[in-house]
Amino acid sequence: MNSKLFRRRRAEFDKTSRESFPEQSVACPSAQTSFVNLVFALSWLSLGPPAPIALWFILLHLGLAVLPWLAARRGLPGPIPFAALLELHPLPLIALAWTEIGLRHRYVVARPHDLLVSRVELGLFGFHPHELALHFPPTAWVMEAMNGVYFGYYLLLVGIPLLVLLGGCRVGIRRMVTRLAVGYLGTFLLYLLFPVDGPQDAFPESIVRVASTGFAAVNATIRTAGDSLGTAFPSSHVVGTITLAWIACEAAPPWTRLPALLLAALVPPATVYTQNHYGLDALAGILVALLLHGLIVPLIAGRPAPVAEAS
Repeated sequence: MNSKLFRRRRAEFDKTSRESFPEQSVACPSAQTSFVNLVFALSWLSLGPPAPIALWFILLHLGLAVLPWLAARRGLPGPIPFAALLELHPLPLIALAWTEIGLRHRYVVARPHDLLVSRVELGLFGFHPHELALHFPPTAWVMEAMNGVYFGYYLLLVGIPLLVLLGGCRVGIRRMVTRLAVGYLGTFLLYLLFPVDGPQDAFPESIVRVASTGFAAVNATIRTAGDSLGTAFPSSHVVGTITLAWIACEAAPPWTRLPALLLAALVPPATVYTQNHYGLDALAGILVALLLHGLIVPLIAGRPAPVAEAS
């Protein structure tokens, strides 16, 4: 296919997408990500004596905060690569913020709120759900199945965005970016305000040690390589899985919906049973995800029809 024919067909596809899903109804959350960047910059200033790396993060977040404003002054739409990078900029910000929270946690004087979460959980449930495996030792296959469900989150995290990007629908990509930005960055703001380490770090005596084989070994490796302390409440696994299932229903190929929804239902109990989270973490993750995607995202992006129906 020659380049002229490709550009013509691409233009026809974009025109059809815009007619079915007006772009203003799925605006990229530039103002919201600018706000998040400013909050992260201020969070470093709030630590008192500046940490050695604080200045670099402050300058970086201030630069990212003004990026949408500079792009608007530049008069987008501009060159396609620049416009695409601007619309996708919340995605690397999510990865940066996750790592940054763990680095910042080292300099926070206040202790994590695990004890408070533990007390509230005990008052709410009458027991600690993450200790069920301690009192009722699981069989090997049950623990492996739960760790497999827990690992399923990572498959969604990679697979759903990749499928949406490969689909090439600009409106679907925008909607995905909006949901990822609101879901993850909204949760990360809660981590700055209310850090919780989780039972494995706060109460190691309550953890059942299982053989590091199969999915348990893979999850342990991922946790060691990329986990950030202070990010247990609400569970990012729960918020993220619900976010990705929402995206699958709106913008990904239809065959992804059932497995994504199934994982969204199974991941909350799996995070608790594998003792990565308190029961209250999982419950808060469900409530936060529903609040962010049911209330906040519609305020930003409107309520368009599913992208998949126009594809």
